[in-house]
Amino acid sequence: MDSIDLKIISTLSRNARTTVKELAEQVFLSSPAVTSRIEKLEKDKIIKGYHADIDFEKLGVLCSAVINFTLDSDLETEFLNYIKSQPQVKKCLCITGEFTHIMRVQFKSPKALHVFIKRLEFYGKAEVYMIMDCVKDESAQAQEEII
Repeated sequence: MDSIDLKIISTLSRNARTTVKELAEQVFLSSPAVTSRIEKLEKDKIIKGYHADIDFEKLGVLCSAVINFTLDSDLETEFLNYIKSQPQVKKCLCITGEFTHIMRVQFKSPKALHVFIKRLEFYGKAEVYMIMDCVKDESAQAQEEII
């Protein structure tokens, strides 16, 4: 991986709809050369997918929350299978510290979130924090100072 690959990654992370022609102009390569680099980045799983930035409120998703979760260790396999089967769980991270996992979830209503939490508590203890507003979200964008 070189500085050209990093420029391609950075550009696509800001706008996944950037055309190959536009990328080629930015990195001073031919379109076929840029296509080849993108295909290699995809093959190597450096680029894992392309995503749209969705306004979920406009789709009726009115309840977002972060859940700090402490798993009962005897139920780990069942818990992981359950979480993977739940489309409302947008991210689940295994973490260090007081909790074993942290999740970001989205539901159409607080009642739907409540039902999920009741089912989740079969696997351990949950602390739920409703998201009131998003101050900053660059989770889908590559940070040039990191890469």
